[in-house]
Amino acid sequence: MSLRTNARNRKAQSLIEVLAGAMVFLVPISLAALDLSVMLVANSANDHLVKNVARAAADQDSQVKALDAAKQCLAKFPKSSIIVDVELDGGLDYQDDQQVAVKTVMIVKLPVSLGGELKFHALAVEPLVAKPSDV
Repeated sequence: MSLRTNARNRKAQSLIEVLAGAMVFLVPISLAALDLSVMLVANSANDHLVKNVARAAADQDSQVKALDAAKQCLAKFPKSSIIVDVELDGGLDYQDDQQVAVKTVMIVKLPVSLGGELKFHALAVEPLVAKPSDV
């Protein structure tokens, strides 16, 4: 009976060692996957945001109104502990009778990473919907 108990103890010990070794590899991989998923979601959110900001700016009939509309659209974007800030990246390019180009930058703090923050840049170009006013 003693030999049988020793064999069972050795098998249990081997199982525990394998599980502990697997945890050494699985935990960092899981944490990296969490950071990657946050990066994907933040990039997607920035792409949707810049498209909405460009649409709001394209619906205005002057560059001043377009800039105001873009800033209002950015101000409505909800920030969180992960998405620290969102702002225009160099203003907007309003081309009369043609199109408006908008760049945004989103500052994201990763939940697991030891490094600080990441910046995601996005660009959207939309044709003007409103006819520019004659000034």
